[in-house]
Amino acid sequence: MSSLKFLKIEIDHASQLVKTLGDYLNFVEYLFLDFHIDLLSFEYFTKNFHNSLKILGINKGYMCEFDWTNDELEIINSLKDQSINIFPSDELDKC
Repeated sequence: MSSLKFLKIEIDHASQLVKTLGDYLNFVEYLFLDFHIDLLSFEYFTKNFHNSLKILGINKGYMCEFDWTNDELEIINSLKDQSINIFPSDELDKC
């Protein structure tokens, strides 16, 4: 998979998919992840994805900062430090 401008995925048990995207997705500007991702897979993805990502949409149920663990917040803040905008994925459905 070489490049995509938009990618939205809804799936159960997404750990392997997220790792595969981190390994093989070379370009994506807007990525909408509408499913639960375990911490290790999410961390792996964020360390391995290409630097083309501008917007990451995450399921709104997981967007409340009070629901994030400290480890998850560290990853989210790291993405924000890389100028990646984080939004609830249902807000991005309007794109």
